[in-house]
Amino acid sequence: MYLASYFYFMPYLLSMINIHENIRALRKSKGWTQTELAEILGTSQKVITSYETGIKKPPIQRLPDIAAVFDISIEELLGKKELQIKQQIPHVHKNSRIVRMQGLFKKLQKDEQRVILKQVQALVTR
Repeated sequence: MYLASYFYFMPYLLSMINIHENIRALRKSKGWTQTELAEILGTSQKVITSYETGIKKPPIQRLPDIAAVFDISIEELLGKKELQIKQQIPHVHKNSRIVRMQGLFKKLQKDEQRVILKQVQALVTR
């Protein structure tokens, strides 16, 4: 029984050899810190560090979430297809609050974004 499950998961395990490099490269291409990626995925920075250093492999059930965050396929994440990293850093900020606010701001509707901008301008000019 154990041997059969080993052979079943073997292709998955072999394909994850370079997943740690892919996660690190993708995270950096977004301009995110490990803490920010951890928040997005609902985990801890320590887990992200273990993924990126290769100490731990992400569980199979987490692969769709990780791939979705980076807008790539699971095959790209695993290295079965060539990884196409899209540079999406219009402005690199060292301040994680600014990065987090940008992410939240992008999720708002255009009219909601206008309201927020007016409120921020009012706060700054008072």
